[in-house]
Amino acid sequence: MSRVPSADPAGKGPNPALRASILPSSQTVEHRSVPLRLEKLATRASCPPLGLTFCLACLMVSFSSAGPLKMPRALAVSPDGTSVWVATEDGLWSLDVGRLAFTRHGTSEGLPSNRVNAVWIDPDRRVFVGTEAGACWQKGDSWCSESRGLPSPVVLSILRSRRDRTLFAGTDRGIARWDPRNLTFLAILDSHEFCRQPVIAIAEESSGGGVWFVRERAFERLGLDGRFSIYQRDTINPDRVCPLLGRYPKTVAVSPSGAVWMPTDGGISRLRASPGGAPSWDEIPILSGPINPSGLPSAEVRAVAFGTDGAAWLAFGDAGMARDGLGVVRLLRDGSFTAFGKRHGLSSGRVHALAVGPDGTVWGATPLGLSCFRGQAWQSVLWP
Repeated sequence: MSRVPSADPAGKGPNPALRASILPSSQTVEHRSVPLRLEKLATRASCPPLGLTFCLACLMVSFSSAGPLKMPRALAVSPDGTSVWVATEDGLWSLDVGRLAFTRHGTSEGLPSNRVNAVWIDPDRRVFVGTEAGACWQKGDSWCSESRGLPSPVVLSILRSRRDRTLFAGTDRGIARWDPRNLTFLAILDSHEFCRQPVIAIAEESSGGGVWFVRERAFERLGLDGRFSIYQRDTINPDRVCPLLGRYPKTVAVSPSGAVWMPTDGGISRLRASPGGAPSWDEIPILSGPINPSGLPSAEVRAVAFGTDGAAWLAFGDAGMARDGLGVVRLLRDGSFTAFGKRHGLSSGRVHALAVGPDGTVWGATPLGLSCFRGQAWQSVLWP
């Protein structure tokens, strides 16, 4: 595996170059507004010159020369918390938390493609990856890949069930599961109208029960009986209508209590299981509706993770560039929340993926690097 030397050989900590990339949470950035005139960009006499105001700090974050930009697509923390894995358009990156050393995994190391869309780590610390050219998994120091049997080689999401260790792969044309007998994937086909839609996220219920899949226009649950249940905002079938707040799902997450969080373009709906009764629906009040009264970056949540203290962590993706770069929210059970941005130590307000380690450390992936929250402060490590 090719290693990017971001720590000294003696293992005494980050080298000076990396040390300069670590942003302490106490660091403050001076914001200066500079009016920029765009007369030279006007190509017609009828186009009046525009007077725009930019925040230099935001420009520095977006186009910093401290490190290259990478678009994170998924994030996972190892069960022992010693490594963090990030799927990007420039390969799969892992961070050694103790040495703060990045390692890049790409086609030279055995991945079928450098465009990595998904990463998942099972309790045995095996890493599973979805790429533009198939699924792969770690075997010792090498990678095994497979695309046979997939509805499409473009794997957008991946998960290995804790209950029966079934490996699911979500592609841009449907779902497949791994067949250990024939050593190939088998497409999971159903008659519903969404069966060929891209599967952008997968999550498993905490009780080891059903598995949830996120399509472009619907959520679906695969039960233990092998049947699918469809959850969509508007449908011509009244028995499948559910109170989702938007039409376009973004991701899915299952809380430690078993509640299923369903973020959409209009907010988050939540499905709670009721022992001996029908499941109940509610919504996250601070994110209800297209007009956000709470002052948060957006009603569209791109990632959800749950802390060991029961708090929910929400990330807003590209919408985090708005409102002074507030890109992450910590939501407590009583409904109170705290918003974090660049001035709190995040490498960028554009947080696209979240994960929580076994010690409660919250990790966020941005185009500029990784940020982690321990206790009351954020710290960031920029891409090498």
